[in-house]
Amino acid sequence: MGDACYKYSRKSRVSCPLNREKVRKIELSVKHFVVATAAAMLFNASAQAVTLTFDTLPAMANSPGDTVPLVNQLNDAFVSTDGVMFSSAAGYVAVVNHAPAPTVSPPNVIAGVSAAGTLSYGTAIDISFFDPSSPARLATTDFVSIRGDRAPLAGSTATMEIFDISGASLGSVTDTDSSLGLTLTLSSPGIHSVRLTQSSAGFGLDGTIGFDNLEFNAVTAVPLPAALPLFVAALLGLRRRRTAQAHGPRKLTRMLPGGISHPASSIDSETRIGVR
Repeated sequence: MGDACYKYSRKSRVSCPLNREKVRKIELSVKHFVVATAAAMLFNASAQAVTLTFDTLPAMANSPGDTVPLVNQLNDAFVSTDGVMFSSAAGYVAVVNHAPAPTVSPPNVIAGVSAAGTLSYGTAIDISFFDPSSPARLATTDFVSIRGDRAPLAGSTATMEIFDISGASLGSVTDTDSSLGLTLTLSSPGIHSVRLTQSSAGFGLDGTIGFDNLEFNAVTAVPLPAALPLFVAALLGLRRRRTAQAHGPRKLTRMLPGGISHPASSIDSETRIGVR
């Protein structure tokens, strides 16, 4: 019995082909178990939808152009529980009490904030997903939906565009302002971020639509291959070795007047010319 067979039958002393077959079956069983477990985890994650109504947060008065107080600024309040962060030109969005104007779930909506820190419905809102257990780690979802308020201005529209972790667009959808509350919904694997913009039909108005009831499927953390840095380092090292072998050792020389080359070893170190 060879060494390779002995590794499989060191204790049982069973013939090598039989032991190899047992090992192959065990490996297949383990692979099937891992795949089934991963699939079940993904299914459970996608089945658990999250809905944020913003109604439990402190809200400012509905006064566009006013400075957004610190207590009414929303950025990472939900990142450790639901894996979602909000931003606008000022780095956060505003939570606004929209009453007495109707909303899908009264009374609060979210709105954009200008770079100067003032309430601005026309300023874009960015929503991004992260791992709740490790907020610095990117995450994705496969479904996003949000509603508009129910106090329409005829002809106004809102658009939602979704992006993957590289910033590439995965699609967009536009809806018209409505007394029922417009609905923006998109589904796609790998949604990492969302941008909400709007176009106001009112002359001189800086947007008019507040957003309510954000819904998305539970997020999934983006895998971080632990071996990637080692692989890149090894690849660079291999490339350097191949380059060195291809060119061979380089001799340092200096061209003297008349086209005569001179060994670098006989040239003063301050005047030596060559490539390391």
